Amino acid sequence: MKTIAVVGSGGAGLNIVNTFKKESEYENVDIYVVNDEKRVDDVEFYKFNQIDGLIKVLSEYNHVILTAGLGGRGGDTIVKLANELDNIEGIVVCKPFRVEKYRVETAEEQIKLLRGNVVLKNLDELVEKMPDATIKDAFMAFDREIVEEIAKIIQRLIHST
Repeated sequence: MKTIAVVGSGGAGLNIVNTFKKESEYENVDIYVVNDEKRVDDVEFYKFNQIDGLIKVLSEYNHVILTAGLGGRGGDTIVKLANELDNIEGIVVCKPFRVEKYRVETAEEQIKLLRGNVVLKNLDELVEKMPDATIKDAFMAFDREIVEEIAKIIQRLIHST
């Protein structure tokens, strides 16, 4: 059986796993992306309509960690994965800016459907923590925060075996 997989779903999930891939020291973690448009080099890629195939692949792992931005298709995919798989160790998601009212409402519904070890970040924290930063710099810092949460889960898994 394979050990640990990290799955990023949607645009935010893609950015997060890209940051994870570039900045983490974990070599024995497999990375997957679910997205219809963009890909990350050297990362397993699935389109949203291929999710059933990904579920089969992920069921072969001991531990799966999910990440995405909520409020859209990426969040919907995380909900499906979280509810179809029994090996989810952690879910690290972010809630959209409060001005994105429809996406916030969708995110609230998605949050209700997630179960287990869920770490919820809020994009509004960007404005509070980094009011003078460019949006690009703020998103990069936010992605790093989420990667740190993923790393904490991986460390816990490594030290528990």
